[in-house]
Amino acid sequence: IVITKADVDGNKIDDTEDSAKATFVLSGSDLTGVTAGGQTDADNNGEIEFTGNEATIIGIKDGEYELEEKTAPNGYMTVSEFSFTITGGKVDNTGTQVLTDGAVKLEEGKIIVMDEKKFITVSKRDLNAASDTAVSATFKLTGTNLGGVEIGTDNALADDTTEVTFTGADTIITGLTDGTYVLKETAGPDGYQVVSEFTFVIVDGKVDTNETVTVTGGEVE
Repeated sequence: IVITKADVDGNKIDDTEDSAKATFVLSGSDLTGVTAGGQTDADNNGEIEFTGNEATIIGIKDGEYELEEKTAPNGYMTVSEFSFTITGGKVDNTGTQVLTDGAVKLEEGKIIVMDEKKFITVSKRDLNAASDTAVSATFKLTGTNLGGVEIGTDNALADDTTEVTFTGADTIITGLTDGTYVLKETAGPDGYQVVSEFTFVIVDGKVDTNETVTVTGGEVE
């Protein structure tokens, strides 16, 4: 059988770069003679760990197995661990998969693991308002490579894009890979100060809250 790593639309995720490759762990009661992505159960502990966005599993016997996505491609969320059944040497596609993240498509000769892209939200708020008042502002986001990143509902940015400007009060940014970014408020709402330029770090698809951010003209959380 073939394990394919794809986005939510079913398109295989390019794994030219090592950081774009997923790492999986296949578990079963008897993995003797089984190879997954070229790896074997060398320790005889019922697990095989392998890396790649398209990996072939050879020699798998009929029975119940579990597949865990240990590490997702950079910028994507991992799919929760799930089980599958091999019957007559083929994947049983009649079972129901209940996942907390992502989706899995079972076919006769393959398992397609589909990940959602990770996202963050840039929100602009009135610091002095009694309620959580949203106010629109214009921002410039800068990074080493923003290719494939989606700002709001816009199409994905072209490869090698290093900066993008957007306007909004609550803007969802999808597909940021791990790394350091700079956000600058270039134009605030009438009557408001702009927040000075600051950096933030994405680790495992989330903003690293341990990083210290220093700004003037407002606050950043």
